Amino acid sequence: MSAMRKILYPVDFSPYSECALGPAIWLAKYYDAELLVLHAVETPPGWGLGRPEPPLSAAMAEAEWERLVKVWPPDPSVHVRHLLVQGDPAAAILRAVQEHGCDLIVMGTHGRTGLDRMLLGSVAEQVMRGASCPVLTVKVPLAVIVPTETASAVGAV
Repeated sequence: MSAMRKILYPVDFSPYSECALGPAIWLAKYYDAELLVLHAVETPPGWGLGRPEPPLSAAMAEAEWERLVKVWPPDPSVHVRHLLVQGDPAAAILRAVQEHGCDLIVMGTHGRTGLDRMLLGSVAEQVMRGASCPVLTVKVPLAVIVPTETASAVGAV
């Protein structure tokens, strides 16, 4: 495997994306690579179809930036750069790979299947299909989402 210099970690602040942070940090440290932490603020519904995206308000941009910069590895030796963009998450991830020359994407996946996947789509799947670099997807364990008491009741833990 060739050396990795830049690893992209897209985050949507869900438990799904949070589970991919550990592997992203580990790989960045192992390869002495820069970790690019990307958050894409989705365009409000109803925009598109040829209309330009409305710019983020200063207050919203500041609030999203505040959330984003809190995503920081506990190891100070990992070099991190934060990226805040607006638009469709899958398109923003693919654009960031090209613009920043990323060697790997490490991202969480909701693990949707069946009708949910067909109706809601899958950012991870769109990224895997369109990425010019390898994509490591991390599926969150059920115990992270479902409280232990509930998971035990359904036999998940």
